[in-house]
Amino acid sequence: IDNITIIVYDRWGEEVFQTKDQYPGWDGTYEGELLEPDVYGYWLDIECINGFKYTTQGNVTLMR
Repeated sequence: IDNITIIVYDRWGEEVFQTKDQYPGWDGTYEGELLEPDVYGYWLDIECINGFKYTTQGNVTLMR
């Protein structure tokens, strides 16, 4: 992977996590506080070193 962007949103569309680094991933917090169990949306954009690009979006369920 040459470039990556991961964005996680809450159900109201507020961005709760963003990174351009594939490590580490989202730990279920926002501004240092644990988020409530819920369904969160994500957007993933990847560009590989061979020029291949992949973009997807979906949902992830946060459980505690």
